[in-house]
Amino acid sequence: MNEYLIIVQGNNKVDHTEEEMQARVAKYNKWADELGEKHVAAQRLKRVGRYLKSRDEIFSDGPFLESKELVVGFAWIKAKDIEEALEMTKQCPLAESHELQLREIVI
Repeated sequence: MNEYLIIVQGNNKVDHTEEEMQARVAKYNKWADELGEKHVAAQRLKRVGRYLKSRDEIFSDGPFLESKELVVGFAWIKAKDIEEALEMTKQCPLAESHELQLREIVI
């Protein structure tokens, strides 16, 4: 079984009312439950942070609310190959509101 990271990129168009956030979380939890042991972990990330271009170039222009390229979270899944991981990712409810990247984890 291979391991993959679903990288969730920000989206300024997502509204953030408490009800909408809870609905998205509920959909995600249902998807994760259906994956069972193939869902390893997931976490949201704060929108405030630091960007290091190099050791000497540190930028702190957050919060990054306007940046759709910002990584806002991730999901870690297991699949037999990239095609199975892609099908799992397509079913992820976060695909309805965010751009997702699928990357294999090198172990």
